[in-house]
Amino acid sequence: MVDLLIRNGLILTMDDDLSIMKGSIAVEDGKIKKIGKNFAGHAEEVLDAEGGIVMPGLVLSHSHFQNVFHFLEDEENISPPGWSPLEESLTKEDVLASTTLACAYLLSCGVTFSVNVLSLKTIPTGLLEEVSKREEEMGMKGLVGLEIWDDEQVDGTKALREEERFVRKHDLRRIGCLASLRAFSSDEILECVRDLLLEKENMRLSVRISRTPGEYYYCKHRTNEGPLQRLERCNLLDKRTTLTHFTYKVTEEHLRIVQKNEASIVHTPLDYVYTGFLPPTKRAIEMGIMGGLGADDFFDIFEILRFFYLHQRMMGERIAASQLLEMVTRKAAQVWGAKEVGSIEVGKSADIIILDIPSLRGEHIYEDLLFRASSQKVKTVISSGRILKHEGKLLHVDEARLNREFSKFLTVLHRKIHGVAVG
Repeated sequence: MVDLLIRNGLILTMDDDLSIMKGSIAVEDGKIKKIGKNFAGHAEEVLDAEGGIVMPGLVLSHSHFQNVFHFLEDEENISPPGWSPLEESLTKEDVLASTTLACAYLLSCGVTFSVNVLSLKTIPTGLLEEVSKREEEMGMKGLVGLEIWDDEQVDGTKALREEERFVRKHDLRRIGCLASLRAFSSDEILECVRDLLLEKENMRLSVRISRTPGEYYYCKHRTNEGPLQRLERCNLLDKRTTLTHFTYKVTEEHLRIVQKNEASIVHTPLDYVYTGFLPPTKRAIEMGIMGGLGADDFFDIFEILRFFYLHQRMMGERIAASQLLEMVTRKAAQVWGAKEVGSIEVGKSADIIILDIPSLRGEHIYEDLLFRASSQKVKTVISSGRILKHEGKLLHVDEARLNREFSKFLTVLHRKIHGVAVG
């Protein structure tokens, strides 16, 4: 007898061969035990996919959980130096509330693995442990870390020390350790993070490169180097490094540097709207550079994929829908060294979603999925064999209470940032 049986679904495994089959998935002890057309045994619980799509839980490769409140501030404040109004205002209670809200939203959208970068002025001791535990309690997997940086107005020492303390004490299984940098940070910050990476082999590094011309030229002015050249010189560009907001002045030469050092790129397509710059994403894929998908703000991940697909076509670039879906499943998991997630294969963690989208068939199945999928279509979400959402409802979250708490924190933060309550 197995713990869970998912039957009658069209299974998009997202494995190396992009195998598709109609059949069942048997789950035992949180892992996938069997995949096939027939299952002769018994199960403690049976889920009928009713002809819908069964696929791996989604991987979001870059996010800021604090940004559930991001709409409170002016989007024009996106360049250094200094903190944004939101980063200045958040307390520990705000951060933990945003963690709960973000996890609930992302899980409801089908995201079971996320990378959470916290950028905060005030950093209480123990914050990362509390955020990590909150994510685990909600059923989320992924990585969490502080954004460590400095400039004329910001001293990154406290964030660095808290990150070091967290990494050396960390003992959670579902949430891994992440260090996050901005490429224009001082040599001292970069050297300390490099030493921490040498000390902890399972740690990952995320680096914000150049979302805007302001960031790119600030790095050049402050350090006399381009962002990538700086990382390479400081020995911070390797297979554990993932580049985010790699948007402005991305050339073939830059991609060759990334490829040579086996680094990865998190593509952030909404940057293209905010900044008007279009990096050579298709060329990066052709060069075999591993990539994931990320967004600073919170949107339906299927909508972001759809926008990415259509925007690239509008600009004369054609990226296959299957390649975009790999950026939120298997290849994204590989970017972060999360070998146990990202595809439906025997022995892997049972992180699975069921979408209420019947009748997908034919050679354009991934394109069909891309245009028809949405968070509203995510019927069931499973993480390590645990059912977190079923029939469109989160099972372990009081959504009415969550909405009330969100409204309360929203009112307080609005007053802090703008001096008045929400009208």
